[in-house]
Amino acid sequence: TRVPRSVHVPTGANPAIVRHLPAAVRAPYIDAFAAALQPVFRLAAAVSVVGFLLSWLLRELPLRKTAAAEGVGESFASPRHDSSERELERILSSLLQREERRRVYAALVDRSGVEITPPEGWLLNRIGERAPTTAPALAAELHVPPEQLREPLSGLTRRAYVTADHDNELELTESGAHAREQLIAAGRAELCRLLDGWRPEEDEDMQPVLRRLAGALVVEMPA
Repeated sequence: TRVPRSVHVPTGANPAIVRHLPAAVRAPYIDAFAAALQPVFRLAAAVSVVGFLLSWLLRELPLRKTAAAEGVGESFASPRHDSSERELERILSSLLQREERRRVYAALVDRSGVEITPPEGWLLNRIGERAPTTAPALAAELHVPPEQLREPLSGLTRRAYVTADHDNELELTESGAHAREQLIAAGRAELCRLLDGWRPEEDEDMQPVLRRLAGALVVEMPA
């Protein structure tokens, strides 16, 4: 059907404008618009069918139990050689987002065999990273209230893991340094477990990286 030359035909599909068109124009306009959309719907249907068929051809990869709640893109694959440190940091970040800090540290303390509470284990590692340091300086650097460090610091002193000199500077004792090494080893073992299929003893370049990340497994005091 031809549209009279005197009639203005809208270029956009505005229903309000279309309703005000003369009857002789409205019907062919709607027919033409519907015909123009048919190829779009046919293409969309074809793409859907192809996508469905491809989904049957893709091999399904099982996820580890620890990562089952996340998407495939967040599963823990062995780190690539060219970006191993970034891979480890990504995994560490995922772990801390998914699990409560106290539970993470409690598991590491249990694995390590060290007689220590999770907050004490956290503080032991922080002192080991920064010694010699004072309690006020440590609180300021860690952005925690000084009173929050009082109880775990008292526990570390009582266990003879930490000592203070006449200037109140904190240092790890020999047994404290050994306990810290045990905690770091436990964190390292946990990261290796998460890195399914990776053998750290075969990648010497990554040993310092893994040790650093294991030592920083929990960057905030477990509540």
